[in-house]
Amino acid sequence: MNIQNKVKTQLLGATGRLKADGNHSADREKILSPLERGDSVIRLFCTGCGLTFELTRDLAEKYLRSVSKTLPSIVDPDEYLESNGCGACTGSRDSFEIKKV
Repeated sequence: MNIQNKVKTQLLGATGRLKADGNHSADREKILSPLERGDSVIRLFCTGCGLTFELTRDLAEKYLRSVSKTLPSIVDPDEYLESNGCGACTGSRDSFEIKKV
């Protein structure tokens, strides 16, 4: 760790990923609420940490390709992508599945 990072850590504290415990369930209202970003096509719900994210088509397709699945050309508003991990937590991110609310 360089000196700048050491000083930042001393002043601001260390940050890290959320611990993925896998005990989370999707919030129906959050999944069904309108997407906020114009380029978003689907939500990702992480069962590892419980966070919900909006995904662009490119990113959703990338995640699904990693598990040999494809995103439908038209995503129903009641569908979401569920994963066991995400970029914000320590989950493994080796499972992606399209689910309906």
